[in-house]
Amino acid sequence: MAGGSLIPVSAKSLALSLRHFTMDGPAVRHCVESRVGPFIRDFPNAHPTDGAGQPHLVPHQADGRMVQAPAANLGFPPEHTHLTALH
Repeated sequence: MAGGSLIPVSAKSLALSLRHFTMDGPAVRHCVESRVGPFIRDFPNAHPTDGAGQPHLVPHQADGRMVQAPAANLGFPPEHTHLTALH
């Protein structure tokens, strides 16, 4: 991405469209599938509570469907998995 000190804005960086963000969707999905589930599974052990309530999952999401599978695999029922949108 142009505009910082590594790649200053110039006619060349603008011509190459370096001013736009890009995302590697498959890499993001792999990260979610391989790391988010274990993190959520291990979180209650690292941060115990009094156990009085039911756990809820309120994740940041770029793609709601990407969140649904790990949530289901971890045993979060749909009513405890809060999604803002499904794309």
